[in-house]
Amino acid sequence: VPFRLQGTVPADYASYKKYYYAFHDVEEKGLTFDSTSVEVFVDDQKITTGYTVKTSTSDKCTFEIVFDDLKQTVSLASSFRIF
Repeated sequence: VPFRLQGTVPADYASYKKYYYAFHDVEEKGLTFDSTSVEVFVDDQKITTGYTVKTSTSDKCTFEIVFDDLKQTVSLASSFRIF
């Protein structure tokens, strides 16, 4: 089942030296998460590094997409899409 997560950063994003950013999701029963199917786009440009897909989480999520420091991945971003 294809789905999309989408998020934005705050207007003062540029003022941060480091920026932690994460998506958390819990799948419905009967679905199986395929971590190899994850695609991440920043401002409509596909990126393949700078984030981690975690399937072992401490908050009972099915998965997390984590940028430990988003600013190391992109200098300025206004929107994110994860497929």
